[in-house]
Amino acid sequence: MAGTLQSCERRRDFSFGGIDRLLVAFKSAFLRTRATRARERRKSMQRHLEYEAIEALRETLQQISVITVKDIIVDRHGHRGEKTILGHIEIYRHAHLLACKVVSTCDVLQLQRAVLELHQVTNERGVMVIPILIAPTMSEEAQTLCRNNDVGFLDLDGNARLYLDEVFIVKRSLPQKTIPPPAEILPTSETAHFAQVA
Repeated sequence: MAGTLQSCERRRDFSFGGIDRLLVAFKSAFLRTRATRARERRKSMQRHLEYEAIEALRETLQQISVITVKDIIVDRHGHRGEKTILGHIEIYRHAHLLACKVVSTCDVLQLQRAVLELHQVTNERGVMVIPILIAPTMSEEAQTLCRNNDVGFLDLDGNARLYLDEVFIVKRSLPQKTIPPPAEILPTSETAHFAQVA
C-alpha cells in the first residue's frame, strides 16, 4: 500500500509540475510572440517612414530643373544593420552623393546621434558626400542643430534646407490652418421674421 501511495504522489507531482511547466511554456511563447509582433510593427513603421523620406527627397530634388536624380537606395552597414539612404544625383553634369539619415522624432539625443553617424558616413566614403537629416517634422531647435553641424535637412511637412554645392534649396511650409465651416444659411421665412423684428 505504501508503494502504491508513493507512486500516486509521484504521478500527481509530475502532473502538476507538467501543468506548471506547460503554463510557463505557454506564457513565455505568448510573450515572445507579442514581442515579435511589436518588433515587426516597429520595423514596418520604420520602412514606411523610409519610403516617405525617399519620396520627399526625390520630390524636392526634382523640383529643381538642373538636378538629375540618378538613383536613391537604402544602404545597410555596420554590425547593427544601420541604414543610410544614398542619393546619386547630377547637377550641371557633376556627380554628387547624398547621405541621408531618417529619424522618427526631434529628440535631441537621437538627432545628435544621427548627425554623428552622417559625419562618420562622410568620412568613410572619402568622396564628396552631402549629409542630410530627414524627419517627419523638424523643430526650430533641430533645424539649428543641423545648420550648426553643416547638415542639410528635410522634413515630411515640406520644409527643407539643402546646400548642394551649386544649388541651395530652401523650402518653408506654413502651418496648416483649419478653415471654419461656412455659416449656416437660415431659411427665408426665418430671415423675414428677423427682418421684421429689427
